[in-house]
Amino acid sequence: MTVIGIDLGTTNSCVAVIRNNQSEVIKDAGGRNTIPSIVSFIKNESTGDIEKSCGHAAYQQMLINTENTVYCIKRLMGHSFKSPVVNQLIPTLSYKIIPSEKGDGLAINIPVCNRSFSAEEISSFILTELRSTAEKYLGETVSKAVITVPAYFNNKQRQATKDAALIAGIEVLRIINEPTSAALAYGFSQGTEEEKLLAVFDFGGGTFDITIMEVSKGTFNVVATAGNTFLGGEDITNTLFEYFLEDLASNYGVTDLDDPLVLQRLRDYAETTKKNLTIQTRATVEIPYLKEVEGTFIHYKVEVTREKIEELAMPFVRKVIKTFEKTLKEVRLEAKALAGIILIGGQTRMPLIQNALLEFTPDVPILKNINPDETVAIGAAIQGKMLDDESKNEDVDMLLLDVTPHNLGIAVGKDMFYTLIQKNSTVPTSVDDIFVTSRDNQDKARILLLQGNSLVASENEVLGEFELDNLRPAKRGEVKIKITYEIDMNGIVTVQATDMDTGTSQKITVASTGNLTKEELSKKIEENSDYYLELAEKTMIEEIVQSIENYLYDLEKMKPKLYQIFSSSKVGVEKMDKMEILISGTKAYLKNDSLKLEKLQDIETKLDTLKNTYKSLIEQSDESMGPGGLF
Repeated sequence: MTVIGIDLGTTNSCVAVIRNNQSEVIKDAGGRNTIPSIVSFIKNESTGDIEKSCGHAAYQQMLINTENTVYCIKRLMGHSFKSPVVNQLIPTLSYKIIPSEKGDGLAINIPVCNRSFSAEEISSFILTELRSTAEKYLGETVSKAVITVPAYFNNKQRQATKDAALIAGIEVLRIINEPTSAALAYGFSQGTEEEKLLAVFDFGGGTFDITIMEVSKGTFNVVATAGNTFLGGEDITNTLFEYFLEDLASNYGVTDLDDPLVLQRLRDYAETTKKNLTIQTRATVEIPYLKEVEGTFIHYKVEVTREKIEELAMPFVRKVIKTFEKTLKEVRLEAKALAGIILIGGQTRMPLIQNALLEFTPDVPILKNINPDETVAIGAAIQGKMLDDESKNEDVDMLLLDVTPHNLGIAVGKDMFYTLIQKNSTVPTSVDDIFVTSRDNQDKARILLLQGNSLVASENEVLGEFELDNLRPAKRGEVKIKITYEIDMNGIVTVQATDMDTGTSQKITVASTGNLTKEELSKKIEENSDYYLELAEKTMIEEIVQSIENYLYDLEKMKPKLYQIFSSSKVGVEKMDKMEILISGTKAYLKNDSLKLEKLQDIETKLDTLKNTYKSLIEQSDESMGPGGLF
């Protein structure tokens, strides 16, 4: 059975296949290589039935059936209703997002259906359309696929994508990162005998990713990846849309724009104008009969230059270039080490993007011999061919080594984040570590799973949580718990906690759980911190900290007599001043709740400094005071 490759995009989607060692992008009924990622619902007035359309047919409904037409659904995948990014997106959409009846998720309200749909259901309709298109083209049933996601998609977003495919009746053989998929397509078409270090720059409708990859002799080794799942061409469209609103207010006196149809027409013209300014330097926007004001229709007209849209887009472009620069620094590479940059995603056609890249990497060629709209789907099809048992990989001989884009770990102590799997670790991978109870007679361990870059637990994102119950009564630190963190080829996380005394274990595969705000997470951690674990090795730190506190206590106790002894000596006064700075600085250091093993050497250095200061002052005071010294 043929395995297809699917690029499920924010703006457009694409499906491809590998046959006879050739890549084929599958066209829709209209002969087009991509379809808009749009779903529309309409009531048949004759029968009363609700009819659903996808792709180009749905696109035609955006201006006349705004409340029942859904687009940009990819941006909502894996998010809760109260997620900050969702709240940011809601004002830009013509359809209504509401809280889900199940948990903290979200749903899309469709008035004509008198019901709501999950983001996964809406995405499944698009996937079903792509599957149907492939079946008609191939003349056979299709049930298996490789589906791409942005490299910076988190666990919940990846799981949501798999769930959408499941609803569509598609078995997902692999979730593959979009930049990695593009590199596969490049290697398939260009050959990979020569060792190269490539950057894949993916700026699509809804997301941005940058991936650094080593390519050599059929092996694709991802070195690093970074990005933003809420930064894309849609944001540039929205800024132009807001520019239209400001122009209407200032030049036409129109401020009351609550009509969904009016807003959607403006948004549609913003998207079209953005695309036009990719190939021309100015565009005239004319929208007749935009809105009726006091019995008179407003015929809106405005001229937009490429210079103007580049001004509006520049903040977003600066962000993506900064991310590119940061990613190179993380792996200690200079831009000139790159053999080329692969551009994918429709927004990379914007001259401003390409000029910014040329300015940042003047010596690195931009590889333009691949189609940014089709390449990702082709790469997914290649991966599908590699995984197809029936083909036995006769046509495709490639090895793919991808990485995880996030630090993964658990909450420990009061509000600390301990990383078990480091960002840019090759997947699949499994890491375990030993933890201990944090209080006496702790009867259960609560495992809060997190991803992020902050040492403070509440500043990261929650993946999920579970408990290990019935721990034996014991002193703090005596009961040992082994935490095993696994991440598979699809980026899906599984975590297991095992009681080392009894062998009892609990396991969770992280699914699409609700997002918490920073304040909610902080409160949650505070309420449950008594049940979190500590590093088993933390006793090492605690012993050293205790020694530091003992020395501080002795120094504080001696201070009045030491000042009395050294008050007449300029050198002595300077020493006492330095001691005061040392004491206050050390106290502030110990107040940091995120002291970790990585800082053990730093802690030990502070202890040595205190020991030497203590020893020097004691010796000098004893010499000054004669036999008996201070004591």
